[in-house]
Amino acid sequence: MKNCRARKVNSGAETDVFDSEPLAADSEWWQLPNVLLTPHLGAQTWHSRRTQGSIVITEIRRYCAGLDLQHEVYPSTYDLMA
Repeated sequence: MKNCRARKVNSGAETDVFDSEPLAADSEWWQLPNVLLTPHLGAQTWHSRRTQGSIVITEIRRYCAGLDLQHEVYPSTYDLMA
């Protein structure tokens, strides 16, 4: 937020994930003119869903082949996820 507030981000920023969801009505994010806020599903386009499906298939193939996963999630990082 600091870089957006100082307008150090050249053309602005877009985000659909926040530390606390839903984003509070009095959050400073709403006041930044160079930031576009969308609901968490803002990235659910046909292209992103196809990409996500492809990643899942690739991970299953890697697992079945005994290879390391590229997108493994560890219990120690659960608290960082929305």
